[in-house]
Amino acid sequence: MNNITFSVIIPHYNSLDSLPRLLNSIPERNDLEVIVVDNSPIQISVSDVNTKRPFTLLYSLNSRFAGGARNVGLDAAKGEWLIFADADDFFTSDAFDVFSSRPYRKIHFFAVRFLF
Repeated sequence: MNNITFSVIIPHYNSLDSLPRLLNSIPERNDLEVIVVDNSPIQISVSDVNTKRPFTLLYSLNSRFAGGARNVGLDAAKGEWLIFADADDFFTSDAFDVFSSRPYRKIHFFAVRFLF
């Protein structure tokens, strides 16, 4: 029986400075898995990422770019729902509470605004 509700898939390419912020913004929950797919020219290891948050690290050919890395994550994902985030994103503290409280029959799209 699969108890994973959410799979967070993160393509990674040379962003070790911002990746920990994203990982640390994801709560540790039993119904959530985090998959980082590295497609950097020089592969990273779990110990290279400055976080205590557990995650699965997979690898993709860097010639496949972020889309190829997302596909590798899709193949490994066990969650009922998929969440894609780029390594320089982060979640608000209540994001996963909001995701969990929504009726599954409704799909919500989130808009992002950039202020410069």
